Amino acid sequence: MYRAVRAEIRSHEAPSDIVVVTIDDATLNELQTDVPDRKQDAELIDRLFKAGATRVFFDKAYADPTNPASDMALAQALARHDEVYLGAAPSSDVGIQRYATMMPAKMFRERAKLASMVGEAGPFGLSYRFPTVEMVDGKKIP
Repeated sequence: MYRAVRAEIRSHEAPSDIVVVTIDDATLNELQTDVPDRKQDAELIDRLFKAGATRVFFDKAYADPTNPASDMALAQALARHDEVYLGAAPSSDVGIQRYATMMPAKMFRERAKLASMVGEAGPFGLSYRFPTVEMVDGKKIP
């Protein structure tokens, strides 16, 4: 409860130089897929940097391979841009749910930076906590 009150008191407008891009259901329906192809993500990275982005963060790990051409397109986009962050999360056991470690596939991990995707909800979902660093496979991930 205290966290929820603190969060409300500290809330403020987001800086105008931060942009969040999401892919909604209508867009996925238009693309006739439930997950964008990695080639599309590669094109998005290039377009965001061309538009003036200085850093790009993805809230997914890209842990598993898909088709080789799409994976290579993403790897090449990551190699062109130094400030792309891909998600990582440690394994965890929450009640009866067990989650495996999530790390980008090696071909992506070698070309991108990592950012933790760990967040914890407080009681009744009234607040959230996002640790500033998380240990993933023995490495500190901001």
